[in-house]
Amino acid sequence: MFELFDPRRRPDAADHRPGGTGRGSAGPVKAVGIDPKDFTLCMRIVIVGYGNPLRGDDGVGPEIARRLAAEIDDPEVHILIELQLRPELAELLSRAELAIFIDASSESQPGEVRVEEVHLSEPEQSFTHQFAPPMLLMTAKVLYGRIARTYLVSIGGQNFGLSEGLSEAVKQGIPKAIQAVRQLLERPYHHR
Repeated sequence: MFELFDPRRRPDAADHRPGGTGRGSAGPVKAVGIDPKDFTLCMRIVIVGYGNPLRGDDGVGPEIARRLAAEIDDPEVHILIELQLRPELAELLSRAELAIFIDASSESQPGEVRVEEVHLSEPEQSFTHQFAPPMLLMTAKVLYGRIARTYLVSIGGQNFGLSEGLSEAVKQGIPKAIQAVRQLLERPYHHR
């Protein structure tokens, strides 16, 4: 069950407490509208666009995810935007039938779009701050016993330095990447 935490309860936060009567108090904090259990049970597809928009072309994953979210109106499709992949995403991979990760690649030509199926990966000896899709699959398999069929749609980047905005080559590749995601959405999938 998901729980909504109020950031004001931290020791470094403002002194106003939820439910209080002081200035700025809005009363008790509650999550409303969606029962998380119902939402995750109906979710069939997870799309995760990840990367850092302040690192130039590394922000292409979130940009594509934003565009897909504006186009796709389907309660079975859950679209996330992340700065980097987190272990907590493993639960979503265990509940979905299909997972699609969208990221920039420094190994492809600028603007080149690649689609590859992601397979399980054994944990590496040293843990880094970055979590890759294969590690998420392994985490989902170990913790939850099943995983989604998973693909990585990558688009070659040109500039990964400190800057905002995408290079022209990456901008031109975005429609092709969106089309690749749409083609994956049209296929039938089942848990592995």
